[in-house]
Amino acid sequence: MKYDFKDGNGLVEAHRHKNQDGTKGGWVAETATVTETAYIGPNAKIYGNAIVCDNAKVYGHAKVFDYTQIYGDAQVYGYANVYGNAKVFGDTQVYGDALVCGDALVCDYAQVYGNAQVCGNALVCGDVEVFGKDIFYGSTELNNLVEQTDNNSKINFVKVINSYNEKSVYINVNQIVSFEKISQGTKGGLTKVTMSNNQEYIFELIDDNFLNYIQGIHE
Repeated sequence: MKYDFKDGNGLVEAHRHKNQDGTKGGWVAETATVTETAYIGPNAKIYGNAIVCDNAKVYGHAKVFDYTQIYGDAQVYGYANVYGNAKVFGDTQVYGDALVCGDALVCDYAQVYGNAQVCGNALVCGDVEVFGKDIFYGSTELNNLVEQTDNNSKINFVKVINSYNEKSVYINVNQIVSFEKISQGTKGGLTKVTMSNNQEYIFELIDDNFLNYIQGIHE
C-alpha cells in the first residue's frame, strides 16, 4: 500500500499499524519503525525514519517523523509534532499544538503542551512543564534559572512552586505582572508572583539577589 503523508515526497510505501488491542492504528511509512508494543491512534502518522517503540503512544492527530525516537512510556497526542532528531521518552507527555524538534531531548515526567516549542539542543527533563507559548531553542537546559537569547530577544525562565499543588513549573519571567516577597530563607525565601493570565505562583528564590533580578526585568 501507499500513502501520501503530505511532506512533499508524494505517495510512499506505508501500512496501517495494528495495535495490541486489535484496533487499527494510523499510517506508518515503511521507512519508519513502530514496534508491536507501541500504540498508534487511527489518525496519527509516523513517517520518515522515525522510531516508536516500547509502550509509547502516539494518537490524536499527532505526527512523528524525520529521525525522531519516541520510547519508554512517552505519549504524543493532540496536534503535537515531533521531528528532526528529537527524542521523547520516560513518562513524558507532548500534546496540544506543541512542537519538539531539532536535537531536543524531553524525558522523565516532563510535559510539553499548548503552543510550546522545544527545539535546537534543548533539554527538558524532570518533573517540569513547558506550556503556553514558551519557546526553547539552542543549548537550553531547564534548571533553576535559564537565560536563552535568540535574535537579540532574551527569554528568562525560573523554577517555581505552584502555590496550590506545589508542583514544579518552569515559566517565562517576562510574564510576571506583580511580585511580593513573603518569607526569608537560606536560598532567598519565597516570593508570591502573579502572571499575566492571573495565575498565582510562589517562587522558591535561588538567592538573595534574585528578587532584584526580577525587578530589573520589569523596570
